[in-house]
Amino acid sequence: MPENEYYEDVQGQIWAQPGGANTECFPLDCHDMDAVDEPQGDVTTSLCLQADRTWKTVNRSQGSPGDITFTIETWKPKTQGFLSRQVERRCPIPIYIHHSLCGRQDVFNNYDQGKQLQGALITTKGSSNMVKRRAEPGEGSTKVGRSFDFNAHYPASEYFPLVGVKRDLPSEESEPLLDVVFCNDQVCESPCGPMEDICTDGFITADGTGLAADGNVYYTQNALGALVACGTDPTYTDLNCSNISGTCFAIDRNIRRWVVVRGVGDAFTRLEINYWDEVLPAVPCSAAWQVVNVPGGVVASTDFGNHTGALFALNHRDIWLATGEADIWHSSNGCQTWADQNAPAPGANEVLNYVHFADRNYGYAVGGQPATSSLVFKTVDGGVAWAEINHTLTDAAILCVATIDSLRAWTGFDNGQLWYTMDGGAVWAQRTLPVAPAAISDIMFLDEYTGFCCGNRSDAGSLYPIVYRTLNGGYDWEYYQYGTAFFAALDHYGLNALWACDINHVIAVGEAVVAQTTPIVWDLECVRP
Repeated sequence: MPENEYYEDVQGQIWAQPGGANTECFPLDCHDMDAVDEPQGDVTTSLCLQADRTWKTVNRSQGSPGDITFTIETWKPKTQGFLSRQVERRCPIPIYIHHSLCGRQDVFNNYDQGKQLQGALITTKGSSNMVKRRAEPGEGSTKVGRSFDFNAHYPASEYFPLVGVKRDLPSEESEPLLDVVFCNDQVCESPCGPMEDICTDGFITADGTGLAADGNVYYTQNALGALVACGTDPTYTDLNCSNISGTCFAIDRNIRRWVVVRGVGDAFTRLEINYWDEVLPAVPCSAAWQVVNVPGGVVASTDFGNHTGALFALNHRDIWLATGEADIWHSSNGCQTWADQNAPAPGANEVLNYVHFADRNYGYAVGGQPATSSLVFKTVDGGVAWAEINHTLTDAAILCVATIDSLRAWTGFDNGQLWYTMDGGAVWAQRTLPVAPAAISDIMFLDEYTGFCCGNRSDAGSLYPIVYRTLNGGYDWEYYQYGTAFFAALDHYGLNALWACDINHVIAVGEAVVAQTTPIVWDLECVRP
């Protein structure tokens, strides 16, 4: 029997999340949904009448997307129904629609295709077949119906299972990869240039080879179709070292600035960064990188970028740098100059690994002492003032943080635990992952619903690359484990960094796996046309 290429309605399941993102989802059995209307924006066309009396289209523009509308129908139960209770609450309800061919439909992560309907509000509650007091001979009764009209906000993102592909690096690279950054926005073809998908133009940083050479930087201009070594690499004063953390941002109409921070230090070297300006469409890093000393940085072997998230930029005016001395620096002019934000004094041997902001006001910087203590600094004013706050887990270091908004944040630890706060850091709770990693080295959320994290997992005595994804705000996580273990004892954390392109695409980088001579670049994406 030939396989059916299209889904049937009975293969669908509706899920509701009445508590909002990062709370339990409930399957709505015995509920139906028909059409989902997703207005993409009205099109306006302007025409001019030509001398030959024909019309010429001179402009077409598309307006903003509209609200998403749909209706859920069921029968009237003899007790209060689930959605009737939500009408009383008058709260937004994330709704998820799943289609699957196999397995139980009451398991959230069992899907072949799904759709997020974020912030859905019930706008109309309707009833049908309410009362029947007349009948013809032999005529039966009909169930009382219930309908609920919903209005959700744009976008209605669709998601699919991911398929991983290892991308190739130049064969001469043998050191671990430490960060991955993509710099371009998604744009349509226009007089400004050709169409470009997100995650087309980016770079990857690598560790240094002992004291023999500085760490390399590799770039791509075709979505990892090719990774090319920079013609020139960042260099640092009196020391060859790794490029531990990178970022990029636009500084002009056709200029993007790539920035990396030194990832090791010695007793004679101040904190340094390197940057290179990509003048589109020139070949990246074909000229020398510019070196910037961070004035006032401590001349010490501990004053450097300590982990993949040491450097974070919202834009060219708001850039933060967290260091091994547990200092936090800020640049408001594209990394040209830096100001010390006077973070609180850390405990003995504690470092900062990662800094991340939700906007220009709310941010966290995290770290600690490996396998010993955690350290959390928080700001609500862009770093004018930083305050140390307590984390529930105190006997492991925090490697990464994702700041969602003023109240919500996620932290990943060097012992593999994942923790979150819903109240600005007053209370932290652990979220258990479906299979436990040995370390969580990086984390990135696209919005309050969709997030990724990565690291390594111990399985049958070996350590494997692993990536996790959540589609409902962190309550449920699915995982993707690479089929081959890491080659040897890890220099860092296995998969050291990731970059989330969209809900169906994430790229993770790290160390070499068995039978491979180059470190891993793992590109996970849904099957796309």
